[in-house]
Amino acid sequence: PMKSISHTEKVIYSGAIVLAILVYVITVQQNPIFEIAALRLARSFALISFGLLFLSLVASPLYKAFPEVPGKSWFTKAAKSFGISAFFFALLHAYYAFFKVLRGFEGLAYLPDRYLFSIIASTVTLIILAVLVASSFEYISNKLGEKGKSLRKLVYVVAFLAPLHALLIGSHFRSGDSLVGQVFIF
Repeated sequence: PMKSISHTEKVIYSGAIVLAILVYVITVQQNPIFEIAALRLARSFALISFGLLFLSLVASPLYKAFPEVPGKSWFTKAAKSFGISAFFFALLHAYYAFFKVLRGFEGLAYLPDRYLFSIIASTVTLIILAVLVASSFEYISNKLGEKGKSLRKLVYVVAFLAPLHALLIGSHFRSGDSLVGQVFIF
């Protein structure tokens, strides 16, 4: 029998969808020029994805270091939902950044090597996230058995490649002057 989605998962997934819609509507309303809106959507979705990835990764170490912090049961159960939501926002980021801002594959010819390397790193990150999301489904997880636990360690590759991508390509991340850069570095 298939496990039903918990209340916590429903809230997180619903919240992710509502947040994506709100970000889209607000960004498009504030930026009538489509190219600017697409760039801001790509950035916003990337930041949200990274924040959700952080939340999915921090639960286990947080409670190992500080077992008395309240909410352990909820937060550790929510970690998977945060990870799946991070993938959702990463897909939105990839769509707007690659197909709308860069204009697809023909835009690659105009990029310097550092940007190409960053896009390769982000593509690998997105593929790994897709594999992790697929393996999080109960049926696939059961089929993988113990191999699934080893597979989940790929999240640490994602934890390295995602910030590398941002640091290589995002100008606002390289400067310690911007609030986004400061939060990201923290």
